[in-house]
Amino acid sequence: MKLNSRFFVLTIIYIALYSLISTVERDQFILLFSVYSVLFGMFFYGMLKRYQYHIYQYVIVFLALRIPFFFNLPELSDDFYRFLWDGMLLNEGINPWGRIPLKEELANFRNPEMARALLDNMNSASYSSVYPTFNQIFFGVAYFFAGNSILNGVNVIRAGFVLVELSFYLFMVFRNPKERRASSVYLLCPLTVIEGVGNLHFEAVALPLMAIALSEFIPSRYFRVAIPWSISVATKLLPLILGPMLYFKFPKRRRNSFLMVALISIFLLLAVIQPWYGMGDLGNGLGLYFQRFEFNASIYYLIRATLEPSLGYNPIGFLGPALGVIAGGIILFISYTRRKAHIMELALVIFMVYYLLSTTVHPWYLLPVTFFALCSGRVYILVWSFAVWLSYTHYLGDLGPKWWAILIEYGLLTASIVFESKKKKWLQPAFLG
Repeated sequence: MKLNSRFFVLTIIYIALYSLISTVERDQFILLFSVYSVLFGMFFYGMLKRYQYHIYQYVIVFLALRIPFFFNLPELSDDFYRFLWDGMLLNEGINPWGRIPLKEELANFRNPEMARALLDNMNSASYSSVYPTFNQIFFGVAYFFAGNSILNGVNVIRAGFVLVELSFYLFMVFRNPKERRASSVYLLCPLTVIEGVGNLHFEAVALPLMAIALSEFIPSRYFRVAIPWSISVATKLLPLILGPMLYFKFPKRRRNSFLMVALISIFLLLAVIQPWYGMGDLGNGLGLYFQRFEFNASIYYLIRATLEPSLGYNPIGFLGPALGVIAGGIILFISYTRRKAHIMELALVIFMVYYLLSTTVHPWYLLPVTFFALCSGRVYILVWSFAVWLSYTHYLGDLGPKWWAILIEYGLLTASIVFESKKKKWLQPAFLG
């Protein structure tokens, strides 16, 4: 379609605001939230007006939104120091799994100055790596081309993100036109742009792979589903929660075939870096995640506030794993009992269940929720993609949760769930699952 003058002006402003937000630090919450609010308002307005681009126009806008971030290091996350550290180890011929950065002798590396710069800025120097194989490939390539520049290494990873996302869009356009609008809108969402290319969170890589797997779902296509889903698991382990749904979605005669292909694929992908040693290390990392980390939670915070006064200590050590088990049980139950529901909506509900019972919900965790909400027509749930930005109040003043922000965020989410429930019942059987 031809861009009308209003749409053209909105597009230019939209791009300009990304140039601004790419320079804002996370402790500048007022400015950060203000710019994000305008971006999200413009995004939502354009989505409701059903503005569209021709393919070539879309590609230009897609790239223009991401280019500003290539001039600066990520301002809202410092995980990239660990990414390049793992990449350095791989280039030294060392397996990053099982090695704690603080215990390394920097003089043994070919570039000890670079190693020191990465170690001094790392937020996880006392933990061994928990990043799966596909991530490590990105890290190794990035460090190889980084030279002595951290920004160069970061931009190599960003270029990989752009390549994955653009390939995903073109795949949906030509292979799955019914999901074209959802994928194109998702890739223009402020949360996707900022937390993906901007801050280098690999949910932005795992989501396209999950989406391809689900969009390819036909009862006879277990191979086409298993392979991209397995690669998404080798990128971020979290897509494993969709395993029960995919298994039960297939007819009984196909389930074991899907399971076998998926398990073999995941094993081979993880086996690139010493599988048995790495599996144990990844397991330890997951244990730390459930037993130590807490950020922007909902139900967990309520239960903790109830138990902590009587216990006299933070109950996360047992409460985190317990909520994880409960979430797993609910996911198994709805994956089986609601297996005839639309696959994208079922995936949306599964991720929402997991995050509502989680101890940690960072903004970038909601990228799958954003995409699956678009695919299933549950547009009110996109409110969470906006409200989750309130979690950056954690860095406002004294570090820690700001309860007013959490109350507003989850109040808005609750309202969106209620509105969606009134509009259409959840997980109703679909003619095509």
